[in-house]
Amino acid sequence: GSPAVSGRLYGRQRSASFGGAPIQGTNLHEPLASFLEAGAPGGRDGVAAETPRGMRQDSILSPVSPRVPPRGPPLDHVSDREANPTPLLAGTAKARNASNSAARFAARYHELGQRYQKPLEQLLDKATIDEMASCRVALDAMESPPRIGTALGVLHRLQKPPASSPLKLRKGERIVHVVVTASLLLPALAKMMIMGLSKTFHPHDIYSVWMQPKATAFAQLIEAFGVPREHAIAVGDGRNERDAAAQLGIPYYYTGHSSDLLEVERCIVADILDERAREEELRAAAADARNGAKGKGGGKGGKR
Repeated sequence: GSPAVSGRLYGRQRSASFGGAPIQGTNLHEPLASFLEAGAPGGRDGVAAETPRGMRQDSILSPVSPRVPPRGPPLDHVSDREANPTPLLAGTAKARNASNSAARFAARYHELGQRYQKPLEQLLDKATIDEMASCRVALDAMESPPRIGTALGVLHRLQKPPASSPLKLRKGERIVHVVVTASLLLPALAKMMIMGLSKTFHPHDIYSVWMQPKATAFAQLIEAFGVPREHAIAVGDGRNERDAAAQLGIPYYYTGHSSDLLEVERCIVADILDERAREEELRAAAADARNGAKGKGGGKGGKR
């Protein structure tokens, strides 16, 4: 498939929701808001509340209701080509036609978000599913260790470290995997589902940067999670993500071979453990300094 990046952030994070940016060159805000106020399919009180956060254009929906304030960075979850299959939304048609197009647009992404979270068995027939499973096995057999199986194992072990792992996540600490791809959003979601990754990546953790540089998306994601840049890494096999990581000053790990994935896991675990060791050293030094100050103060008091 096309180059993709999985970003990892860890530490004590505040919850973050990400929404799409206003689509440039369109008058989508007003017709979409009017449509949602009239009542969107599957929504409550005119707001498509069940739509997954990553499928929702939060900054577009923000004028709809004060109860749904926009949160997160203005990432482009959909491109102009995806959002504008016809010129109706570009201000060249009557308001009624534009409103109808906005309705189809909102319903389309709502339906897609619902489908992505369903098991593949509910979307395809058994013969097709078996054929895709055979293709995945054949792809895995081309490399040792198998790429897809190795990737899934690494993702799961980092999110939920097993008892045998030296890494123990503290309370309020988590590791987040984010996909930033140059593909359009719809093909990216389809590939994630076919490869069996839909159970690992929620739609709100998948971003299309078809219309903006990857470095911009990386910076916005790091800011949205509220963590230092040293707590983020970029993983990929292309020049775009490597250059983006270098521009932001975050570590980059090349994963051209499946064995590289295991090395990434080892480096992440070692990095977290090293940082914790440094934190313990700083705490111990601060405690020693406080105890020393108390000892000196007590000596003076005795002389008096």
